[in-house]
Amino acid sequence: MGKPGGFFKRLKNKQKRLATHRRRGTKGASKEERRLKHNELVDYYAAKREAEELAAISSSSSSESEAASTDSELEARKEEKSLLALRRVLGIADGGRAVKRGRNNSHNGNDNNNGNNSKRKGVENQRDNDLSNVDTTAVNDTVPSDGGDDDWRTFLPQDEEEDEEEELEELEEENSYAIESDGQEVGTEGGSLEGDDAEDVMSMEESEEDEEGEDSGKEDAYEDDEEGDGDQQKFEEEKVQLLPQFHLGTAKFEALQRVVREDDPWFTKYHIDKHGGIDRSPMQLLKQKYHTEYGQIAVSASAHAMEHLIHEPFRVGWQGTASAPQKLDKRPPYMHETLWNKWLDYRAAKSRGPMTAEQRGLLDLLQGYPDVMDCCRSAENAEARREVFLLHALNHWYKARAVMVLHEAFLHEKKRQKRKNSKKKVKGSSAVSSKNLDDSDGEDGEYELRDRGFGKTRLLIMLPMRNIAHEYVTTLIELLRAIPEDWPRLATFDEDFTELAEAMDPTFSRRPRDYQRQFAGNIDDSFCVGLRIEPSRVRVYTHPLNSDMIICSPLGLRRRLERNGDASVSLSSIEVCLIDEAHVLLMQNWQHVMEVLGLLNKRPRDTTYGLSDLRRVYAWALAGQSGRHRQTIISSNVTNAVLLSTFRTFVNNSGRVSLHRREETGVLQQIMVPVRQHFLRFDPGSSVESCDDARFDFFTREVLPTKILPPVSRDVRTIIFVPSYFDYVRIRNYMIREHRDSFAAICEYTSLRQQRKSLGQFTDLERPLLLVTERFYFFRRYFVKHAEIIVFYSPPVFSSFYVSLVGRLVATSPNAFSLTLFCRYDSHELNRLVGTARARQLVEREAEAYSFVTN
Repeated sequence: MGKPGGFFKRLKNKQKRLATHRRRGTKGASKEERRLKHNELVDYYAAKREAEELAAISSSSSSESEAASTDSELEARKEEKSLLALRRVLGIADGGRAVKRGRNNSHNGNDNNNGNNSKRKGVENQRDNDLSNVDTTAVNDTVPSDGGDDDWRTFLPQDEEEDEEEELEELEEENSYAIESDGQEVGTEGGSLEGDDAEDVMSMEESEEDEEGEDSGKEDAYEDDEEGDGDQQKFEEEKVQLLPQFHLGTAKFEALQRVVREDDPWFTKYHIDKHGGIDRSPMQLLKQKYHTEYGQIAVSASAHAMEHLIHEPFRVGWQGTASAPQKLDKRPPYMHETLWNKWLDYRAAKSRGPMTAEQRGLLDLLQGYPDVMDCCRSAENAEARREVFLLHALNHWYKARAVMVLHEAFLHEKKRQKRKNSKKKVKGSSAVSSKNLDDSDGEDGEYELRDRGFGKTRLLIMLPMRNIAHEYVTTLIELLRAIPEDWPRLATFDEDFTELAEAMDPTFSRRPRDYQRQFAGNIDDSFCVGLRIEPSRVRVYTHPLNSDMIICSPLGLRRRLERNGDASVSLSSIEVCLIDEAHVLLMQNWQHVMEVLGLLNKRPRDTTYGLSDLRRVYAWALAGQSGRHRQTIISSNVTNAVLLSTFRTFVNNSGRVSLHRREETGVLQQIMVPVRQHFLRFDPGSSVESCDDARFDFFTREVLPTKILPPVSRDVRTIIFVPSYFDYVRIRNYMIREHRDSFAAICEYTSLRQQRKSLGQFTDLERPLLLVTERFYFFRRYFVKHAEIIVFYSPPVFSSFYVSLVGRLVATSPNAFSLTLFCRYDSHELNRLVGTARARQLVEREAEAYSFVTN
């Protein structure tokens, strides 16, 4: 939300400003005191510069003839007057406040100035002591005694935010002076800041740029690390773990079959390329023949996806075919042997079984490499989902890397045999030698060893915030059974991706549980980290061109590409793309996700660095078909039309699979207050494009004049809750034109001061109508008391918000009710509110108004 790294960037800038104030002697001073001292400093240098010019003029005039004595006297008087003004600015003549002296004053070369220096230092010390005693305590807003934990004022920081805003304004004023090419700060009066003062201003101005490039500055430099040219010992260790049954002299394809099965979907998709063209077939709901404990999960799949299913979804113990797994502790046929042993050790360390049935069912579903839309994620199974996704991604890398190591070993063996045979041959003429070289080149060309894309990176994980990325990397460490001490720069990663102690919100413990679970830790939404994977070790902060996996936020990756486009080569060969917690990305800015997805699997244009040997690149990648071979996994807590529309744009040739809840029970029974809950249906028109206009017309013609304005005129506090920011802007502009003085509006972009003002006007009945966006409520979670009416412009994305807001209405008021506008295109949100059965009735029946009352 907002500026990238918002709070942490402001905290860092504040610390820099405090250090600057200490150096300048203005620590503890108010804003006005600091401004006065800054102006005095500028006046001092202006007077000093004028005195130097006058001194130069007087010295030149003294060498002339005595006929110009009158002019010399005039210049002397001007110089004396300027020196008096200078002494007055320095606080020596009239006992005023003194400031720091500049360095190397060229016009103070005599011994008499030494005494003046001591006097100035004494006056300056007195000035610092006076400033240290200034009382800068701000007046806090009064909080009602009956506010309790639910009052919105308790969630607003008081003094600290005001001080930060004042200091930011002061910083803008200080930076308004132009910086000349020689590094001096020139004021409006012709003075210049020298030395530490100019450096401080320049460092403040560059702090934001340094913060944006902080993560990229920690990256390792790009290294041309083509396989076969690196450390031979490391290669042998990697070969032992990735190819446990490989021996020199073994045929290439025979050894490959020991790593992957011939019918492995990974082998048929990436090496044989038998998954066909783009799957355009519609998705169909799979009917489960047998009832399972996971029968609540509905699975929809396209035609290609159904062809590559290992067995019926989530029928882990099904005995129908030999390909179905029989036991959860037995290694699946598609799992790499070394990785499976690490997985068992990881689960044993946590005192858990090898794998739950739901995890095994989801893992089996991913092995056909279809695009997966998982809408069954929740807070309870978030960790299990994370483990399965990482296990699948690592299994993909293990098998791909094993094939690459196998090919390298095969080529090394061939080269060794050639060198051995060449020694046996009798040395001949140069013509014979050239003929042998030509023969060897032809022999090399017989082998098609294609095992990679254009770049090294195969895995991309997009996450909304740093705290989630830290959980992923921590799980990755534990899953690979790596020793943390062997992880280079892991301590730096922990420091960057965990929360600072001074950044903790004191009101955080009073927020709802789902809010605490989501926003615990570092919530910065701009990051991009490369990871280089080895069988038992991982390096963090590697250059994208040297990374096997990139963990990033969509915003952070876009900023990384804007600063340096070299990462585009890495994005050209992504084979598994995971988007976890997509519902949070939906609340941030889904456009960033769309932009990143549009950059994946494109032929690289910049071939300067990071491009693989084209003789080893997959044929389908050279043909421009990399997009067909990318598996995209989207995991979300909710089903949303925006997510589904994005999911339908993918072109994977292995098909598409969607997981969603078969039946929703709704949340009406969770509301504990007897409030009337009304649902109004409107006609959206013949297409989705006309839905927004139809909703706005229905709201302004039918709802606002009859349901909202009459209670507002009687000072009944009313909230209009708008899920979409674009709808919010449209309603706000309409209200400004028609009812300017009767409403207040807050959204995710509203400043803290304006938020406090709008909420105060609503609480004091100065403006009893409040316009709020769902994104603001998602990130702030302020509870507004004393509201009697709430109108949902459309059903909220998160059903928990409906329960929270309706449950906090003043139930004892005769005016209390909730009103929700909906149409047939709001079916996903409506299912989560009233349940699947009721939602079907609300959409299909002829009546347009429905009411529910809970007790």
